[in-house]
Formats: sequence, C-alpha cells, structure tokens
Amino acid sequence: MELKDYIIGNLTDAHRMLGIALTDLDDKIVSYRASDHVNSIAQILAHVVMGEDRLINASCKGGERIFDAQGWEAKTGIPAVQGGVWNDKVWQMDIPAFLEYQKLVERNAMQYVLSVTPEELERDVTFGPFVQPVADQLRGVLVHHMLGHSGEISALKGVQGLKGLPF
Repeated sequence: MELKDYIIGNLTDAHRMLGIALTDLDDKIVSYRASDHVNSIAQILAHVVMGEDRLINASCKGGERIFDAQGWEAKTGIPAVQGGVWNDKVWQMDIPAFLEYQKLVERNAMQYVLSVTPEELERDVTFGPFVQPVADQLRGVLVHHMLGHSGEISALKGVQGLKGLPF
C-alpha cells in the first residue's frame, strides 16, 4: 500500500469517527463541563476542526484558513484568536453553523490529501512548534489527533447520558 493511500484511508476513518461523535448535540451537551479541569465538547470541537483547517490551508498550502477567509467567527461564535477556544466564558458555539464549517474543512482536507504528490508528502512544513514532512503532519495532527478527541467527545457525551460511539 502506498503512503498516500494509507493516509487517505486513515483520514476517512478519522472523519467518520468524528462524524459519529457529532451526533445528538445541542447547546446544553456541547457546553457541559464536568469540572473546571475538563474541556467542553464545544472547546474540543473548535480545537480539532480549526487545527485541521490551519494545518491544511495555512501550513501545507501556505494560504488562509477557511475560518478567516469566509467569516466563520461571526457565524459559529468561535473566537478566531489562537487559543481563544479555551476561554468558553466568552463565546458560545452555534452548532448548525459549526457543523457547516466542519463539513467544509473536511471536504477541503480530503481534496488536498487526494491531490497530494509523493514529493509533497516529503516536504517539511511547520505546524505550531513542529517541523515535519507533510505525511507526518497529516498522520499526527489530523488522524491521531482527531481520533483521540473523537473518543474524548464520546466519553463526555456518555457522562451526560448519551451514547458516545456505536459499539
């Protein structure tokens, strides 16, 4: 199996798991905090999807995030400032708008991964403090990161009496 096919398959699975975690959400569910030491689902979702947007569009493509280019701060309620998602006292997620933004980011990421060349996968890019080949960034930041947070979201749903993942 080629590296590109491996990444495509894993990203498809990660998006599927996040999609499952996104079912049955409402304002009460996404803003619930089990304690001051536990992030809300809204914070986690904003972190994961904005990270995917930033990795693909700013780091890999060298452009602007979909979030900034299309005015998603005003639509979703999520702060555009890096790290602003962790202060949930000053913002509230608009769930339908967020889900629309999330789908755009998902389609954009998949289009990029489908078009990537072997040379592009080897090119070093910077994401936060990490300088790594595109393939490593996609594997770590998108796939592993998204899967981990999908489980976290599912657990937070379970604590609230909802079904997290379907197994």
